[in-house]
Amino acid sequence: MKKAVIILSILLTCTVSFGQVIEPAIPPLKLPIEFSGTYGELRTDHFHAGFDFRTGGVTGHQVFAIKDGYISRVSVSPGGYGNGLYINHKDGTMSVYGHLSKFTDEIAAKVLEEQYKNEKFNINLFFGPNDFPVKQGELIGLSGNTGSSGGPHLHMEIRRQGGELPTNFLRDGVYNYPDNLVPVIQRVGFYAYEDSTGYAQHRKLTILSSPSETVKVPAKSYIAVDAIDKLPGSPYKMGVEVYRVLLDGEEFFRFTVGDVSYSEQSYIKSMIAYGESGSDMIKTQVDPGNALKYKVQAKNNGVIILDDYAPHKLRVEAIDYTGNVAGATYTIVRDDSVKALTDDDSLSHYNMLWYTPNTLNTKEISVTLPSGALYNSCDFTYGKVADADPEKGIYSSVWRIGDPTTPLAKSATVKFKVDAPDSLKSKMILARYDASTGKITAAGGKYENNGVVLRTSSLDTYCVTLDTIPPTLIPITAKEAQISSSGEVYFTMKDEFSGISDFLASCDGEWVLGLLKGSRLTIYLDTVHHRKGLHHISVTAIDGCGNTTDVDLDVFF
Repeated sequence: MKKAVIILSILLTCTVSFGQVIEPAIPPLKLPIEFSGTYGELRTDHFHAGFDFRTGGVTGHQVFAIKDGYISRVSVSPGGYGNGLYINHKDGTMSVYGHLSKFTDEIAAKVLEEQYKNEKFNINLFFGPNDFPVKQGELIGLSGNTGSSGGPHLHMEIRRQGGELPTNFLRDGVYNYPDNLVPVIQRVGFYAYEDSTGYAQHRKLTILSSPSETVKVPAKSYIAVDAIDKLPGSPYKMGVEVYRVLLDGEEFFRFTVGDVSYSEQSYIKSMIAYGESGSDMIKTQVDPGNALKYKVQAKNNGVIILDDYAPHKLRVEAIDYTGNVAGATYTIVRDDSVKALTDDDSLSHYNMLWYTPNTLNTKEISVTLPSGALYNSCDFTYGKVADADPEKGIYSSVWRIGDPTTPLAKSATVKFKVDAPDSLKSKMILARYDASTGKITAAGGKYENNGVVLRTSSLDTYCVTLDTIPPTLIPITAKEAQISSSGEVYFTMKDEFSGISDFLASCDGEWVLGLLKGSRLTIYLDTVHHRKGLHHISVTAIDGCGNTTDVDLDVFF
């Protein structure tokens, strides 16, 4: 009975929120339905917006339209969905197919024509209802591993509201996929919390992988839950639908993932224990600037307030979209010796409000956060932590700028006020500094307005550095090799510090199509634009500071 009530509650929530009925659909692949990823999985900066269909670790499986409709959009990019195809359906929904290896010949010809017309790899093509109508079951492409894919699979979404709201279509019954496996609660974190000054302060106390001894907490605290779902026949970690916490038998917190629109995706940073290592963890404490708080029911904004020193039972539950429940019970007790923060006399403090712009200025640095950049008002800590050390590539003082565990909804602007000769200005960027090792890693930015300026979504410890070393660019295809009918010419291209920012490629002096994935650059020759015979390929690799490397190669096609 309990499971039935939970399922009904989830379905009622979805009906009230979304209403729109989805017409029946067929699977996009002629393979047994198996998933490597599901809707609502917690990612670094978004909830997974669809389902990842397994393809047996290979590319090239035929992909079919799941319902009647028309192809409304085709997109091609090095990241994201790579080769993506979008179909509008008569019921008002849109289906999306990502990471394809190939489109059908007619679509592929349109894509190639647009790429050469604009001399760009990235394209977005939009079509009307009469351009490319498709029937349910019609071939639309082949599965692949393009874009930001980490391995061969088909990413598929069903979207509502004009394509703006991706939906959990398994929850909505589009496919019959039985699931009798309960989720798994992997870890629960306990955090001290203090806001009596008007500024949120918090500190991790402990993270437990299983219930153990009593956890001592201050008068105010909150928890964070790392939970995953499991599906039959799949070893992968899937997304949980509902996170629930009971305090002494009464519901204290409930977060229902439901359907998350694209305009709300970035607010996941306010839902999780941001900056925590390992899997992401949904936290109970609710920030005032979190646009997803309408999906949360919580007492005291998710902060546990203990008025006594008696033991209290804390039950954590994870519920999947079918109503399977996993639970774990912990004991907490108030201990006033536990504090939210430990004082650090080496750092300065600056109170910042979440709903106003905030600017911090010193002689050496400035930090600007636009209105709404913070999810919650905070005690912004900053200070100089090390001196310049040119031998180690550090050309300014090293500054701690805020707390890396403070998420940002909008980018902050960090400026280091430094003078530099004109010959070095274009080579200057900011670097992140690891205080434990003294090592630096490129963060980006550029010299402008008498300083090095970085627009960043991460607070961290920064310094100014230089990158004067050009990238490496090495042909993989042999000189004057006879390449295959696929027309692919390969190079290894990478940069060890500021990273590859762009590349230029030509064939016989004319623009040619190329794609960089990882460190492999593929140049594509084709029979439409390139005759048979000897061809001269020229490539220029460009790093984040404008350093360049040129390579020429002759091949037979």
